[in-house]
Amino acid sequence: MKWSKGEQKGMEILYAQNKFNDKMYVRMPGMLFKFVPPIAVSPDDPRAKKRHSIRSAGIGHFLEEFSESFREARDAGKLKVTAVKNVSVEAEPGTLVDVD
Repeated sequence: MKWSKGEQKGMEILYAQNKFNDKMYVRMPGMLFKFVPPIAVSPDDPRAKKRHSIRSAGIGHFLEEFSESFREARDAGKLKVTAVKNVSVEAEPGTLVDVD
């Protein structure tokens, strides 16, 4: 991940859950840090958490939260599944779910 604007502009973070001893590798912006190797930081380090943990970034976390919200709305009667269809997307099988 690389910031392209704002106060963090130029900062880069490399993180892959369960890789690199579960550490984030952070490269700070600016000329001073150009010759300094990336810093290994735990995702649980207070310096690493501004608003959200790096663990909540990415499609996997989004899908988990979406699935949980979907189940909660369905179980509360706030969501109605109107159709489930088997479809093909770029020659790959998929499922289309229509909801109200």
